[in-house]
Amino acid sequence: MPLIRGLEQLACLFQFENQNYYLPIKIVKGVNKDHSDVVHVDSQMSSQFVSSILLIAPYFHNGLKVSWSPEGVSEPYIHMTLQLMQQFGIQFSIHGNSVDIKSGTYSEQTYTVEADWSAAAFILSWIALQEKFLCFFPNLKRSGLQADEVVLNFLQAFGITAIQEENGLLVEKKSNENPKHIEFDFTNCPDLFPALAIFCAIQKVNATFKGLQHLEHKESNRLHIITNFLQLCKVTVLEILAGREMYFNMQTFQINKDITLDSHQDHRIAMAFSLLHKLTNVSISNSHVVSKSFPSYWEVFEDLRRGTS
Repeated sequence: MPLIRGLEQLACLFQFENQNYYLPIKIVKGVNKDHSDVVHVDSQMSSQFVSSILLIAPYFHNGLKVSWSPEGVSEPYIHMTLQLMQQFGIQFSIHGNSVDIKSGTYSEQTYTVEADWSAAAFILSWIALQEKFLCFFPNLKRSGLQADEVVLNFLQAFGITAIQEENGLLVEKKSNENPKHIEFDFTNCPDLFPALAIFCAIQKVNATFKGLQHLEHKESNRLHIITNFLQLCKVTVLEILAGREMYFNMQTFQINKDITLDSHQDHRIAMAFSLLHKLTNVSISNSHVVSKSFPSYWEVFEDLRRGTS
């Protein structure tokens, strides 16, 4: 586990109960706050390991130098972490894929948290499936802070337009001209994959998806679950670059009526499968898992369905 290996560089000691670098573990000794060497964190699986080290870095007596993989994934989330740390009084200097965090203390601030683009992606995808629709998203901003904001760029190819207003985003679906084929790279925004893959299937738009190498390390193996579902629905999937790039022939997509699908205890899988209501009635097992990121999702979704029926 990259996080454990990073903490070991900071003099942490762990006792592994069953298998080395797998849970459960016991923390035997904490970090050495006098650590002065560069800590390298492997970010090829997730950027979250880097962010967790960055967040504790100001508490080291001389600050902390942290580097991450030059070909890591979800790097915008590392920069989001740094930007928010700066907002709360932490100073740093960044050079490529490394940063020097100064020793310091987080200060109290009044801060308004932006609406979540990762959650909005499912609602935006539903809107893009309609012929015409107008919807306002309170507190949703095109600030560039969140990597999943690129979902709007993707959906613009399907007739979505957006106007940034002072207190949110006004989104409209106006055009129904879809591309025959679309390409998208999920390296920096893996959470978008379930929604956009299902969206393209419903629209029967062929897709080449890149940056898929870290989707198996989420709450579920999202690449396997979505790919397996699409193949069961007659979609031909070609692996172009092992584990990293795939081509989906969505024109052959077929789905049975009144289907039951497994959420695999993954909130984003459940929300992605909800889009299939555009074609048929869908029952999703353990649908309550959406509470992890969007507790009111089903209420919001039902309101949208009534407004777009």
